[in-house]
Amino acid sequence: MEPAIENALTEAGVRVAAAVERFGGNEALYVKYVRRFPTEPSFQGLQKAMASGDREAARIACHTLKGVSGNLGFTPLYDACVRLLETLRREASGSDAEPFAAVCAAYGRVTDLLGGIA
Repeated sequence: MEPAIENALTEAGVRVAAAVERFGGNEALYVKYVRRFPTEPSFQGLQKAMASGDREAARIACHTLKGVSGNLGFTPLYDACVRLLETLRREASGSDAEPFAAVCAAYGRVTDLLGGIA
């Protein structure tokens, strides 16, 4: 893995070695999916579902985003997705604005990071 990519990911809190292990130890495959992350559609699906008030679609999109971010080692985004999922599963509409804002902020940090290493 290019040192610039590894350093940027590490500085962002990604446990790179553990994330690469989830890809069978294949660094090239891991980097391929890291670079592909901004085009992964679950965040856009989550935004659309939240805007339309479709909590079930939001739950599904958030669950997908949680899995992708967890596999890639984007822990702050993963954690934000966990909190939003808990809210979407348990609480009434309207209580999800703050957890959704946290997901948006964490997603923005990841995509900003990736923009710098692409």
